[in-house]
Amino acid sequence: MRKWFPQIADTKVRQITWPEIEQHRDFIVAMTKAGVTRQTIWQRLRENTG
Repeated sequence: MRKWFPQIADTKVRQITWPEIEQHRDFIVAMTKAGVTRQTIWQRLRENTG
């Protein structure tokens, strides 16, 4: 997998995105508990925060 998708295996990439995701953690957790799908959560975040 590392050879095919190095961007996924690269921990530096995840280190950049996790802080971005963390600032929306409470919203993501609340939506997940409410049964909202991941796709819908992503769409709402994109609409609300760009």
